[in-house]
Amino acid sequence: MTKDDASMKSSKADYRIRGYDGADRAGVNALGSHVVDWWHRDGSNASLHQVALAGSSSEIVGHLQVRDRGVPEPSRRPGQCHFSLIVAARHRRRGIGASLYARLEAFAFERDARQLWTAYRESANNTAAWFLKSRGFRPLERYFPSTCDLLTFDPKDHWDAVESVETQGIELITYAQLGDSLDQRRRLYALEESARSVQPFRGVGPYVPTAYEWWEAEFLSRDPTAVLIARELGAKELVGVVTGLQWYFTATHPDWCGRGIATALKVRCMQEAKARGIERMETENHEDNAGMLKINRRLGFVFGEPEVACVKQIRPDKIGDVCV
Repeated sequence: MTKDDASMKSSKADYRIRGYDGADRAGVNALGSHVVDWWHRDGSNASLHQVALAGSSSEIVGHLQVRDRGVPEPSRRPGQCHFSLIVAARHRRRGIGASLYARLEAFAFERDARQLWTAYRESANNTAAWFLKSRGFRPLERYFPSTCDLLTFDPKDHWDAVESVETQGIELITYAQLGDSLDQRRRLYALEESARSVQPFRGVGPYVPTAYEWWEAEFLSRDPTAVLIARELGAKELVGVVTGLQWYFTATHPDWCGRGIATALKVRCMQEAKARGIERMETENHEDNAGMLKINRRLGFVFGEPEVACVKQIRPDKIGDVCV
């Protein structure tokens, strides 16, 4: 089969696989999947993106996206390809998943990758676990997604956390109030990188800092009134940040952990989100991130089914080249 517009036949239906097109987004969303846009910003040099369609129709029944995490260099995940693969329930067991999987392995070998990484939701009826286990994947780590109903959240119930950091000489302000400048951006970049460097992940090498130019481009797309800063009043040091109001990153400088800064920032973040009419807040935490899991439980987040990350070595002779 060719990589694009290839055909597969089964006793029940005909299918074809082609490259993803921007017009496919709605169909992918309807499938229950989503496009990880940043995976594809470097094009085919670092990613593979395909969809499976039923017969000659435009109905999307399968979605595959793969990213070579060794690009760009230097990388914290050299030799790893991350992927997501989904097939519509009523079209499973017809060879679609197997065909898409064969394509992702071929892509990984072409990229000289040594390890495949993906994740699935841990539920009783999830067939992904069987699909992956039958292909040699093993569990590596878990993530815990959680949600909070902001309609019932009352910031006053947790205001003691805000008052606690204020009594330590730490103020909570927005980045807009702080005032934008190159110096402030550099300080915030250093804070975020310090916090990210100690995030718990398994199977990765030493932390590789984000290029400042890339961080700055992403930062300038944020709403400065929605970025919350914790600043030590004496030296004006930036010690904590929440990067937005939805799917944000909560960061505390490692030297300032254990003082309740992250909790206070999240309370202020949730207060602001509620004031802006946001009804639901979502987040996800690594199983080893005990501190943030405890904070989210305290603030009323309800935890859903864990997400299980799995890995497979596809070049056993080079297993030493990848941290596992």
